[in-house]
Amino acid sequence: MVDKSERKPYYFSEGGVAQVVRANGSYPLCPGFKSLHRHHPSLRKFRKWIKNLPIGDGCKIVLAYSGGGDSAGMAALFLSAFPRPKVELALCHINHKLRGKESERDEKMCSQIAKKLNLPFYSFKANTKPKKGESVEEWARKERYNLLERCRKKIGFDFIATAHTMDDQAETIILRIARGTGIEGLKGISKILNNKIIRPCLSLRAFELRNAANECGIEFVEDSSNKETRFLRNKVRMNLMPVIEKELPSFVEGLFNLSQIKDDSEGNYPSIAKRDGNSLYYPLRCLAVLSRKEAIDVFRAGVKAINGDLRGFSKRHFEGIANLITAKKGAFVPLPKGLCAEREDTSVCLKQKRIGAVR
Repeated sequence: MVDKSERKPYYFSEGGVAQVVRANGSYPLCPGFKSLHRHHPSLRKFRKWIKNLPIGDGCKIVLAYSGGGDSAGMAALFLSAFPRPKVELALCHINHKLRGKESERDEKMCSQIAKKLNLPFYSFKANTKPKKGESVEEWARKERYNLLERCRKKIGFDFIATAHTMDDQAETIILRIARGTGIEGLKGISKILNNKIIRPCLSLRAFELRNAANECGIEFVEDSSNKETRFLRNKVRMNLMPVIEKELPSFVEGLFNLSQIKDDSEGNYPSIAKRDGNSLYYPLRCLAVLSRKEAIDVFRAGVKAINGDLRGFSKRHFEGIANLITAKKGAFVPLPKGLCAEREDTSVCLKQKRIGAVR
């Protein structure tokens, strides 16, 4: 359901708004909103980081708005940022319908905040359910991005901005390391995804976003599911991170810096696969001259080429593919995302999973 109420879109403007930011006063068209001072530490970090993003003059950005502290802080930073380039904003809330009355409360809160800030507001309710064997987290992530993209296209905007923080980045890298990621996975959450999704808050801690929201007078709510330890990420956030940060206070920032290091080893391995449609064939004679690590690296590159990313794949999947090099013809390894690997006469093939194959 989309809120069709018409509101005049808010634009950053040149000149006068900068004076208001310097005065740390109320923003024009946003009654009750107090912008951060231009020298505010979080705002300076934000401005520095968004220089890495393709935000140009007249850019239109949909803010993914959950109603929580992170998304509220992102809105506060956008509204407080120095008015170059000129930017048009809208808020979009996705109701996954997973928490009953609490989900409805969140949607209502987001609508009220948008009205207070005089920003266009759009809300969508999830109309699908997780597939058999699919985690609720993965389903919710895909549904959220699908609906955000629907909103972006519907209103003709350029980008979707999500409020991922430095904390999210650290948690993601830890989880990927535990699953046996390669160097590619250590990059964590990308600052730009598919040329449409931007992450303007990656250089900020979650507490900085919440503080920004509080200082600007933007209310936010707490999602009770963030405290449910049945989700692995919540366990990492609640149980592991406080212990690590107590002993290593700069740990989160260190992982963030690691994610910014470009992989100098990319491209060192030859592209030996032959492509036929959506299948890749790796000749055994070419695989024979590679070390096991090199073979795993070329298989990683192949999966990424077919699938678009390596989400859902772990070390054991690539170890299994590498084992096919010395396996008998017909040996088969089921993989995530509907893919499989099979040993053929003279090659190892990556392709769509065979009908009837058991994962």
